[in-house]
Amino acid sequence: MRSTALLGLLVLAACGGNENDPKVNPAQIRANKRGYDEIAGTNEKFAAVAADEGRAAGIGRDILANGGNAVDAAVAMYFAMAATLPSAAGLGASGACVVQDSKSRAGEAFVFAPVAAPGPARGATFTVPTGPRAIALMHIRHGLARWEMDVAPAEKLARFGFPVSRALARDLRSAQLDGEARRVLSRNGAPLGEGDTLVENDLAATLGIIRQRGAGDFFQGNLARVMSEQVSQLGGSLPVEALRGAIPQSGPPLTESYYGYRVYTAP
Repeated sequence: MRSTALLGLLVLAACGGNENDPKVNPAQIRANKRGYDEIAGTNEKFAAVAADEGRAAGIGRDILANGGNAVDAAVAMYFAMAATLPSAAGLGASGACVVQDSKSRAGEAFVFAPVAAPGPARGATFTVPTGPRAIALMHIRHGLARWEMDVAPAEKLARFGFPVSRALARDLRSAQLDGEARRVLSRNGAPLGEGDTLVENDLAATLGIIRQRGAGDFFQGNLARVMSEQVSQLGGSLPVEALRGAIPQSGPPLTESYYGYRVYTAP
């Protein structure tokens, strides 16, 4: 399915609220008319997460509530969406992440651009999966919580199942499902619909390995060898050397001033 970039998160601490709640927005000013300072410029702590799928956003919120920072929330939501909305952020995704340190004001971009695999599988071209490696690098540089804490919620979702969201049901209706995707994501020949229970045992096992051994196993360990062999069985080519050689890039983001604010974007 299609690749995507994770959106950055701006988080000061851990709590939440609704803009229609008088305690959060006592003046009931419309959201697009309020400056950030009016929302967060008090003694109260403020935090927010955003994701394309509700369960992933809930996991990000819980990570913040349990002492993680914005990077931990982004890591946890990336792996959660690998289960709940793989069309947006699967383990094979390409993209970019931008992190800003609120104390030093420094930014860092992590770019994992698409890298074509050496050979197509069943006639279809695909990219070398680099997402977990880039996410792990970002976590090493900027995360606070243990890696296991950030990956475990996604593993639990995949292992015990969850109701299919409207977003995933929509994407499945427009996708060309075949092979393994058809086996996992369809029922009685039709794509899973909103509310159907989705259990992903193979993904849970993969996430369990990533949780226990780190992302290194994904590109140079036993998991990498298994992926390479499975692609070969489909007539494609994904040697372990290709997985090892697809290295995410990190460095300064592009910056631009906007009405007194500094905006960071991926290069």
